[in-house]
Amino acid sequence: MFPELDPPGRRRTPLDAAVLAGIVLRLLASLVWLLWGLRLFTAVPVVPGAAAAGLGFVAGGVLLLPLAVVALPPRIERAVDAVLLVGTLVALALWTQQAIYASPAYGTDEIAFGQGAAQALLAGHDPYAVNLGWTLAHFQVPPVDMTTTLSGALVTRLSYPALSFLLYVPLLALGVHPQAANYMDAAFWGLAILALWFTLPRPWRLTALIVGSLGVYIGQVTGGILDALFVPFAILALWRWDRFSDPTERSIARWVGPVALGLGCAVQQSLWFLVPFLCVAIALEARGAGRPWVRRVLRYAGLLAAAFLIPNLPFVVWGPRPWILGTVLPFVHGLVPLGQGLVAVSLYLARGSGDLVAYTIAAVCVWIGLLALTVAAYPQVKRALPILPALVLLFPTRSLSNYFLFLIPGLLVASLTVADAPVAAPATAPGARRGLRWAAGAGLAGGGLALVLGITSPPPLQVHLLAEQTTGQLGTVDAVTLVVRNETGRTVEPHFTVGLGPYMSTVWIVRRGPRRLAGHAQADYELWAPGVASMPSVGETLVVYGLTPRPAAVSVLRAEPPDVLHVQIEPAAIARAIPRDGRVRLAVTLLTPLDQPRRRAGIVVDLGQVVYAEGGVFPGETAINGHAEGQSPVAAVTNRDGIAHFTIRAVQVQPDAVFYQAWLARPYARGFSNLVSLRFVAGGASP
Repeated sequence: MFPELDPPGRRRTPLDAAVLAGIVLRLLASLVWLLWGLRLFTAVPVVPGAAAAGLGFVAGGVLLLPLAVVALPPRIERAVDAVLLVGTLVALALWTQQAIYASPAYGTDEIAFGQGAAQALLAGHDPYAVNLGWTLAHFQVPPVDMTTTLSGALVTRLSYPALSFLLYVPLLALGVHPQAANYMDAAFWGLAILALWFTLPRPWRLTALIVGSLGVYIGQVTGGILDALFVPFAILALWRWDRFSDPTERSIARWVGPVALGLGCAVQQSLWFLVPFLCVAIALEARGAGRPWVRRVLRYAGLLAAAFLIPNLPFVVWGPRPWILGTVLPFVHGLVPLGQGLVAVSLYLARGSGDLVAYTIAAVCVWIGLLALTVAAYPQVKRALPILPALVLLFPTRSLSNYFLFLIPGLLVASLTVADAPVAAPATAPGARRGLRWAAGAGLAGGGLALVLGITSPPPLQVHLLAEQTTGQLGTVDAVTLVVRNETGRTVEPHFTVGLGPYMSTVWIVRRGPRRLAGHAQADYELWAPGVASMPSVGETLVVYGLTPRPAAVSVLRAEPPDVLHVQIEPAAIARAIPRDGRVRLAVTLLTPLDQPRRRAGIVVDLGQVVYAEGGVFPGETAINGHAEGQSPVAAVTNRDGIAHFTIRAVQVQPDAVFYQAWLARPYARGFSNLVSLRFVAGGASP
């Protein structure tokens, strides 16, 4: 059917799998350079020289494409790889600068608290004992990225171990204050790329550039997620981690694992869940090799504890109670539920949860079950060991995607550098093996049962929407009136917030309504938005969350979805000035979410006019549909084609352009159109 590509008698020579893998990785690395170039081109309006840098990476990526698929001498191949590595690090630095210039605000409270704590330390204050609330405004943290408790309070204290802010001290001491934390986070992500490069086997080193350049990482690193600080430590901790029990090992893998893990644990609590798994695995490795395991586990744990305590011990001595409370805050404070884990069932798919503690119990049960499974089936799960604790993080009430994403580089290194398990079974006694399997099954089953209880437990509050108030042309909701009923027999103290996409706003102001709601009582609540950033869009389904600290619960109200129709003004532009007393006809068309015309008569459409001048915002003075000059808005009704018509006439001329915007007027302003501007002149129309 198809012509033979090879001449008769010539045999095809299949490429070696390693050669094919090298070709694919170099092609992907070249693609990464092209993507870096395109990213940098987006910075042209912000950063001088971005166009030159973008062009350089695009051209470099194109020129590297042929080198990716031809056979190169080993020395040239290594040189090309080195150019790819250095260029990727340079691109990361340029992009970080662009991201900071484009958005100088800090994207999360955690990074703001980190820099604030470092500044407090340099000023001679205990970072764990000071209130860091000032950093939220100082670093312009968006309200949606502030952490709130179930009792309605903002978290304003440091809640991470000491390396989370000590790593920022050198830059601050050198006088680099603006965006010091973002610069350091990006630098540590560069170190993570280098750590991947030097710990991965040589045929797989280019994977470091591909993983390190993924947008999901770059966006979070430059957006305020401090997880990048622990990634280089996690990579070193998981590189050949099983060699710790091998006395014949002569490389730094003999001791670097526990030290790096201790330092990583001193940055953030995410790695704490990994510690027992690795200690158990070290014991099983030693036992499987016929070596004393207790001493090796104690040595591993001792090195880990020493590395953790060295940066933290001064603050423990300085103020034991503030340090303990700050470090364990994520575990003991009732924080609002949030994230992409299983709690999303209660937040986004159900009407809330009356027992958020059940999610925590589920996480503990699953953690115990997975630890037992590690012992019972160690040879089968060894390579997956680094990610098993991350599975636990699917269950708590705060389960953010970065908890998993930033463990993947370490998992990659571990899976390619550890040896096969030396043991066939974790225990010699059959009874012990059966007991471990039962423990694993019981833990996982208990976690599943607790999860079901958390999902199905009815929320304590029944919330119904009575009314909402919008901001008109701003297109947001700034006040709501609710009727709330307490379905429990105990008095609760409700607090309310609204959904902003997948996140929650800061707690709304209770303008009217009781602070405490007695058991089985009902009351009306009038809520006001605490600021513009906490106002949801009128184009989205209004979601109201009722929070109660006792019981730890969340109740969810999803209002009826808004009318998804919107409108568009045509023509969108008129490329001439309009003479005084001249008339302009505008047609406002109903559109579906896919911008298709909707033929529906009798829909009320408003058209407003305003002047956006250098000195402020002023009313437009044109006459719309024969109404008085300056009247705004003016209503019209759509015909059977779904079109409302407006005629504009200027009796007097204003020096600035008049802007027109239309919207659907009932039951509240929504579905806003494009803006159309008109210029009016005293004489004849311009050509």
